[in-house]
Amino acid sequence: MNWPTSFYSVEFFWKLSYFLFSSLSLFIVAWYRMDSIVLIEILPFFVFKKKFITTEITNLFELFWLNSISTTLLFALPFLVFQLLYFFKSGWYDYQFVFIKYFFQRFLFICSVVIFFIYYKILPNILFFFVGLEDSFNWNKGTLIFETQLNILFYVTWIVEFHYFTNFWSLVLFCYFYNLFVITNLMCNYKSIKIYRRNILFSFTLFSFIILPPELIFQLVIFCSLYLITDFVFLFFCFKLTNNLKINANSSSIIKKTSS
Repeated sequence: MNWPTSFYSVEFFWKLSYFLFSSLSLFIVAWYRMDSIVLIEILPFFVFKKKFITTEITNLFELFWLNSISTTLLFALPFLVFQLLYFFKSGWYDYQFVFIKYFFQRFLFICSVVIFFIYYKILPNILFFFVGLEDSFNWNKGTLIFETQLNILFYVTWIVEFHYFTNFWSLVLFCYFYNLFVITNLMCNYKSIKIYRRNILFSFTLFSFIILPPELIFQLVIFCSLYLITDFVFLFFCFKLTNNLKINANSSSIIKKTSS
């Protein structure tokens, strides 16, 4: 009998069982505490003084099902990554384990910040824009009146889809910048930032102007902040490249002196 295979198979079985049991427990808790979850989701939108409605009984079942699954995945996936990380630890070098652990810790922190920012800043502004269209349509109140109502199922579906969409692109951007700052060659990073920093500044500025409220002062602050960030990143690479060139020059001169 192959002892390592049997040992790791048993360990994998117990870790998988523990993960499935934890996911099932999270699903049951989310199902029975759905009122609290929905209250947290609609909390930033109380300022609109709009009622959330549902038109069919089956919508409530779909709401419970969607929210329970999304809440379970939100907390279970980081736990799954943690279990897999320590399961494969014995087959890695120490620096590989530290590198992957550091990567997932930073990504989890960035995702938490992105979700918090989107939930309390971006989504309320988007909803406020569409709810505000009601006043523009009701300019002639004598003949035509528009009244918006928020469907709770469509609203929760919209939030969940927006969260997964932003988390996916956060992962893509995080991997790109992590590769840019940590893995790739410093000279390649310097050339990329030098060539594409204006394009990056324009893209982020355009995206922020689209999703953020149209306030002049706020947009000026966003533009100045993005401009300073891109220039500071470029300055950082210039400073780091200059130091590396000096270190390499000093090392080569020392080697020549010792060899001569």
